[in-house]
Amino acid sequence: MSTIENRVPPLVWMVLAAVLNWVIDSQVGDSPDIGGALQIVIAAAFGLIGFGFLGAGISAFSEADTTVNPHAIDDASSLVAVGVYRVTRNPMYVGMACALIGFGVLFGDWVALAVSLPTFVVVMSRLQIVPEERVMAAKFGDSYVTYRSEVRRWI
Repeated sequence: MSTIENRVPPLVWMVLAAVLNWVIDSQVGDSPDIGGALQIVIAAAFGLIGFGFLGAGISAFSEADTTVNPHAIDDASSLVAVGVYRVTRNPMYVGMACALIGFGVLFGDWVALAVSLPTFVVVMSRLQIVPEERVMAAKFGDSYVTYRSEVRRWI
């Protein structure tokens, strides 16, 4: 692994993407808003969906009695491929992305969201998910390779 791969906690990447959204919004800030209550409802819906994915991912790991810590992936005791993990291999990261969408909608700056969300997805894919996938393939072999071929990385 490179010096940055799998070193920065995913939550930090999410917060940095939210800060990027905020900075762009404060500099550009000319996107038209959806409007008051509807904008808040849409933002809240994405936030709730995000927390749902996060919670379901954590719950599945807990039920499998394996580590949820992405920096201790070598300690993974089992391959979790049930529940939300049948929809996406990375529900916690999908949840973070949904929360970022909610954050972006709340600000109402579509330019900021169009920059911060793809940036988060690319950074997470390259610096977090790819290294995790290498460890999982080495640790769980053909079971993980089969799982990876059947379930998408994101959605």
